[in-house]
Amino acid sequence: MPEPLRSLTYVSRVHGTMSEAEFTHLGLEAARLNALDGITGLLVFNGARFCQTIEGAPSAIDSLLERLEADPRHQDLAIVDDGAIAQRRFRSWDMQL
Repeated sequence: MPEPLRSLTYVSRVHGTMSEAEFTHLGLEAARLNALDGITGLLVFNGARFCQTIEGAPSAIDSLLERLEADPRHQDLAIVDDGAIAQRRFRSWDMQL
């Protein structure tokens, strides 16, 4: 039986400012770590706010959420959707920006 999958979408505000180069670095680091944890997803940033959907094993999503909540680049993190999914929507994206 395949491992259950969880999808979580959150929004947050960037703490301070973030340059395009810093955002690119963040995305590359997220892709590297997500690949190790079997997490796929999509990250959108408009210069002030993040919106991210992540999907993977429930325990991996819990661990990533803990890291995000402790990350000083994020503030006012709010979960907007969280639940089980039957299959990945971002199957081949370790982290797409």
